[in-house]
Amino acid sequence: MIASNFNIRELLSMADAVDYDSFLCTLEREATETERLSYRPGVTDDRRAGAKSYAKELKDLMFTLRYNARPPGLTHDEFVSLLMMSRSVLDRKDTSQRMAHKNFQPVSAGFSEAGRCRPAGH
Repeated sequence: MIASNFNIRELLSMADAVDYDSFLCTLEREATETERLSYRPGVTDDRRAGAKSYAKELKDLMFTLRYNARPPGLTHDEFVSLLMMSRSVLDRKDTSQRMAHKNFQPVSAGFSEAGRCRPAGH
């Protein structure tokens, strides 16, 4: 996991170093690892609850980045806060999509032909 203390801001701080598609893949991997952590035997109840909450935050962030819309169950204020935190990533998404359209090439960095994220290291 990248953010060992379940801090989404820590994860967002690395967003400027990668492109939009790679960042989405990173979010998917982080959410998967976090959810796995919440089901491991021997994990304390506090850690389990923190992992579940963090995984939901990650999924809300992915939804916001993909659709630029408010995820179900999020209040307006929570959504505005999420938009503010992820503004630089959303700006790069717009640029990435404009460049792909201009060059008539799909934006596919970090994705396999099936549209899923590639495992780390591939």
